[in-house]
Amino acid sequence: MASPLPLPTMPSQPAGGFIYKPDMFAIVASFLMHSGSRHLSFDLTDAQKKILAHPFSKAIIMFAMFYISTRNIKWSIILSITYFLLINMLLNENHPLNIYSKSWLVSQGFIKNENFHSIQKTNYNWYYNNTAAME
Repeated sequence: MASPLPLPTMPSQPAGGFIYKPDMFAIVASFLMHSGSRHLSFDLTDAQKKILAHPFSKAIIMFAMFYISTRNIKWSIILSITYFLLINMLLNENHPLNIYSKSWLVSQGFIKNENFHSIQKTNYNWYYNNTAAME
Protein backbone atom coordinates (compact mmCIF):
# COMPACT_ATOMS: atom_id res chain seq x y z
CA MET A 1 0.00 0.00 0.00
CA ALA A 2 1.45 3.37 -1.02
CA SER A 3 1.78 6.24 1.39
CA PRO A 4 -0.79 8.99 0.77
CA LEU A 5 1.76 11.76 1.39
CA PRO A 6 5.22 11.87 -0.13
CA LEU A 7 8.04 11.46 2.38
CA PRO A 8 10.29 14.48 2.82
CA THR A 9 13.77 14.10 1.38
CA MET A 10 16.97 15.52 2.79
CA PRO A 11 18.83 17.96 0.54
CA SER A 12 22.17 16.70 -0.68
CA GLN A 13 25.22 18.11 1.03
CA PRO A 14 27.06 20.66 -1.13
CA ALA A 15 30.73 20.23 -2.03
CA GLY A 16 33.12 21.39 0.67
CA GLY A 17 31.20 19.90 3.57
CA PHE A 18 29.31 23.04 4.59
CA ILE A 19 25.64 22.31 5.09
CA TYR A 20 24.81 25.86 6.14
CA LYS A 21 26.26 29.03 4.67
CA PRO A 22 25.96 31.69 7.35
CA ASP A 23 24.29 34.98 6.59
CA MET A 24 26.80 37.61 7.70
CA PHE A 25 24.05 40.11 8.52
CA ALA A 26 22.42 37.58 10.85
CA ILE A 27 25.76 36.88 12.50
CA VAL A 28 26.46 40.57 13.14
CA ALA A 29 22.90 41.20 14.35
CA SER A 30 23.03 38.26 16.73
CA PHE A 31 26.45 39.30 18.04
CA LEU A 32 25.22 42.84 18.69
CA MET A 33 22.15 41.47 20.45
CA HIS A 34 24.27 39.25 22.68
CA SER A 35 26.78 42.03 23.37
CA GLY A 36 24.00 44.46 24.27
CA SER A 37 22.45 41.99 26.68
CA ARG A 38 25.28 42.60 29.15
CA HIS A 39 23.49 45.80 30.10
CA LEU A 40 20.57 43.80 31.46
CA SER A 41 20.40 43.46 35.21
CA PHE A 42 20.83 39.97 36.69
CA ASP A 43 20.92 39.12 40.37
CA LEU A 44 24.13 37.11 40.50
CA THR A 45 26.06 36.21 43.62
CA ASP A 46 29.68 37.26 44.01
CA ALA A 47 30.84 33.70 43.33
CA GLN A 48 28.81 33.52 40.11
CA LYS A 49 30.20 36.89 38.98
CA LYS A 50 33.75 35.67 39.65
CA ILE A 51 33.18 32.48 37.66
CA LEU A 52 31.72 34.41 34.72
CA ALA A 53 34.62 36.88 34.81
CA HIS A 54 37.20 34.09 34.33
CA PRO A 55 38.82 34.17 30.84
CA PHE A 56 37.91 30.52 30.16
CA SER A 57 34.24 31.22 30.95
CA LYS A 58 34.33 34.24 28.65
CA ALA A 59 35.79 32.10 25.86
CA ILE A 60 33.05 29.48 26.29
CA ILE A 61 30.35 32.16 26.28
CA MET A 62 31.86 33.79 23.18
CA PHE A 63 31.99 30.43 21.38
CA ALA A 64 28.36 29.76 22.35
CA MET A 65 27.32 33.16 21.02
CA PHE A 66 29.02 32.48 17.69
CA TYR A 67 27.57 28.96 17.54
CA ILE A 68 24.04 30.24 18.15
CA SER A 69 24.59 32.81 15.42
CA THR A 70 26.06 30.48 12.81
CA ARG A 71 24.83 26.99 13.77
CA ASN A 72 28.16 25.73 12.47
CA ILE A 73 31.07 24.57 14.64
CA LYS A 74 33.74 25.37 12.04
CA TRP A 75 32.56 28.96 11.63
CA SER A 76 32.20 29.32 15.39
CA ILE A 77 35.80 28.26 15.95
CA ILE A 78 37.07 30.54 13.17
CA LEU A 79 35.12 33.52 14.50
CA SER A 80 36.20 32.83 18.11
CA ILE A 81 39.88 32.70 17.12
CA THR A 82 39.49 35.86 15.02
CA TYR A 83 37.81 37.64 17.92
CA PHE A 84 40.58 36.57 20.30
CA LEU A 85 43.33 37.71 17.94
CA LEU A 86 41.73 41.06 17.20
CA ILE A 87 40.35 42.10 20.58
CA ASN A 88 42.79 40.52 23.02
CA MET A 89 46.00 40.96 21.05
CA LEU A 90 46.08 43.30 18.05
CA LEU A 91 43.63 45.94 19.28
CA ASN A 92 44.69 45.80 22.94
CA GLU A 93 47.08 48.66 23.71
CA ASN A 94 48.46 46.73 26.71
CA HIS A 95 49.47 43.69 24.65
CA PRO A 96 53.03 43.58 23.27
CA LEU A 97 51.75 42.67 19.78
CA ASN A 98 49.29 45.57 19.45
CA ILE A 99 49.06 47.41 16.12
CA TYR A 100 48.79 50.94 17.51
CA SER A 101 51.58 53.40 16.87
CA LYS A 102 53.41 54.91 19.79
CA SER A 103 52.64 58.43 18.59
CA TRP A 104 48.88 57.73 18.50
CA LEU A 105 48.88 56.18 21.98
CA VAL A 106 50.78 59.18 23.34
CA SER A 107 48.59 61.75 21.52
CA GLN A 108 45.40 60.14 22.81
CA GLY A 109 46.72 60.06 26.38
CA PHE A 110 46.83 56.28 26.81
CA ILE A 111 50.53 56.41 27.63
CA LYS A 112 53.03 59.12 28.53
CA ASN A 113 55.98 59.59 26.23
CA GLU A 114 58.63 59.43 28.97
CA ASN A 115 57.56 56.06 30.35
CA PHE A 116 56.67 54.30 27.08
CA HIS A 117 59.66 51.96 27.23
CA SER A 118 59.00 50.97 30.84
CA ILE A 119 55.35 50.25 29.99
CA GLN A 120 56.33 48.13 26.98
CA LYS A 121 58.86 46.21 29.10
CA THR A 122 56.21 45.65 31.79
CA ASN A 123 53.73 44.47 29.16
CA TYR A 124 56.20 42.02 27.68
CA ASN A 125 57.04 40.69 31.14
CA TRP A 126 53.34 40.40 32.03
CA TYR A 127 52.56 38.61 28.76
CA TYR A 128 55.36 36.08 29.00
CA ASN A 129 54.83 35.43 32.72
CA ASN A 130 51.11 34.79 32.21
CA THR A 131 51.48 32.62 29.12
CA ALA A 132 54.11 30.52 30.90
CA ALA A 133 51.69 30.04 33.81
CA MET A 134 48.98 28.77 31.44
CA GLU A 135 51.14 25.94 30.08
